Amino acid sequence: MRSIVVKFSILTGMLVGLPMLGVVLAGYPITRYLEFPPETLYVCHAPFSWVAFIACTLFILAVVLPIIVNSMVRIRQIKIRPSATYTFPWWGGWVLSPVLFHGYWHGHVFPGLPHISLTHLLLCGFLSSW
Repeated sequence: MRSIVVKFSILTGMLVGLPMLGVVLAGYPITRYLEFPPETLYVCHAPFSWVAFIACTLFILAVVLPIIVNSMVRIRQIKIRPSATYTFPWWGGWVLSPVLFHGYWHGHVFPGLPHISLTHLLLCGFLSSW
């Protein structure tokens, strides 16, 4: 237990102390870095670089494009067998639909549940009549 406390103390000291030590060694006032919320008034932002943008874009495409092409080639080779379909029971929408019950469930149910279950009920009614 003691070794864990010592490790976390060292970690905390490093995470808090070393950045502050760097600010002091660079000769900047420490109050700039202790303000909340932090503002970037003291930083001179670099201008936009098309060269850097294109280089990053080409690097990302060089990494991602082979993965996309490979998956598109392999997805055509997959043979999907249809599974057995099960219909939603006719009573499910009525039991799950708090829209129809304005009692206790009205204020204690996820707001989307009535719409989801009513949609299921309507779709099952329409689909089963086909």
